[in-house]
Amino acid sequence: MAFMTAADSITDHPWYLAAQLVQPALIRLVDQLRQQLTESAWKSSYETVEVWPDNLPDNSENTETEPQILYWLYLTPKEATPDTRPIAINLWELCYQICFESYTPVLDRLTIQDFQLGEVAVDRSLFDDHGEVDWNCLDTKAAQVVKAMLDSYNSLDLKNNQHSGDP
Repeated sequence: MAFMTAADSITDHPWYLAAQLVQPALIRLVDQLRQQLTESAWKSSYETVEVWPDNLPDNSENTETEPQILYWLYLTPKEATPDTRPIAINLWELCYQICFESYTPVLDRLTIQDFQLGEVAVDRSLFDDHGEVDWNCLDTKAAQVVKAMLDSYNSLDLKNNQHSGDP
């Protein structure tokens, strides 16, 4: 008879699995963006933004409060007019699409999504038989997510600046 230990149960917990995927997913996402944007009709730039929680007192000395770190990708057609606005894409949303099953991103979301347990399911196909991140599967899914995102923006009427952050 085998007993489940505390260590066994935590490694199967959805948030533990998600935490194992986030950094590798961001790495593969940025690499796939670099690869696929080089041969695309898009110019890109990146921005890191700190978003502090609302309602902090001005004299707050709460050292536990930390900002959310957002990573933005801005896409502009290479043949854009000077008044064409770039498309802003929240890279965390693309990471979530990689890490979770059936996640529909909101690419212009202004914050980091706060999920409740049960709202999302970790894509377990991104782990090997030993519970380690399968980098090949992760890279394949990141490539698919980036390609789908770029394909959706390629179909927009950008000459008339008819777009929002969501394709």
